[in-house]
Amino acid sequence: MEDYTQHWLKIKKKREDISDYLIHWTSSLATLWNILNCGFLKPTFGPRKSSLAGGEAKNTIRGSVPAVCFTEQPLSAFIRSCKALPNRYRPYGIAVRKERLFEYGGRPCIYGDLDLLNSLPSAIKHLWVGFQPYPDPDRNGYPIDWTHEREWRSTVRKYELQRFGTYSLDGVPLLLPPDTVTEKLLLPWILVNTESEAEETKDWIQNLPDYDGANDIMQEYRSNPIWAPIIPLEKVEMKLAEGCISWAKLDSLPYLELDPLSPLTRVGWSEIP
Repeated sequence: MEDYTQHWLKIKKKREDISDYLIHWTSSLATLWNILNCGFLKPTFGPRKSSLAGGEAKNTIRGSVPAVCFTEQPLSAFIRSCKALPNRYRPYGIAVRKERLFEYGGRPCIYGDLDLLNSLPSAIKHLWVGFQPYPDPDRNGYPIDWTHEREWRSTVRKYELQRFGTYSLDGVPLLLPPDTVTEKLLLPWILVNTESEAEETKDWIQNLPDYDGANDIMQEYRSNPIWAPIIPLEKVEMKLAEGCISWAKLDSLPYLELDPLSPLTRVGWSEIP
């Protein structure tokens, strides 16, 4: 009898478009540094201006609770999206393990029309994303289709860790609940555009002042950000152009080739699958 539990692993290994990581897009290097400094991702209602709405900003996240957005796109698709729509997508981000965000409370978005939105319980309305695959005359004949983002969202929630107490409620923390097998707290991956920005970010992190607050989880996070992997997307793009398929997603990224002297390879982070 075939073991169907292995199908998930076989598919994941053979397909470059499936990743165990989720990426939160940021608008600039400065914004990225602000996030790394505060240690959490601030939830919003995703206001966005549209020319079809006369330039008026409308919330893209519905319901009464703001959320933090992530994309399930692997690195290769993330880079292509930045190239295709540079005004919407910038080559900076924070990547976290999918199952860790799920443990915290993040979920895949639900794509559908307004009827679907109105049928959803208020507690999950933030997961709804508008979807209309056919041309709409009110939108100059274009559909509403952002399914390429493969979006996840998470609200801020109270989460108790025995070793560290309760998570801050200011935002979704970069230090998510620990791995259930190793019980390790996993630092986020840091995505920047160029190799020079990667070096700048490494130096900036090393010069962060000591955390003097009372939150034990923030204390743990601020004691360790130097160990977080920093990925220059220009190097990823170069390797992909050379046909190095292992660079298509974070799951298969060659750590040693990325930076032979990086703390990632010196303190055991290379054990992360």
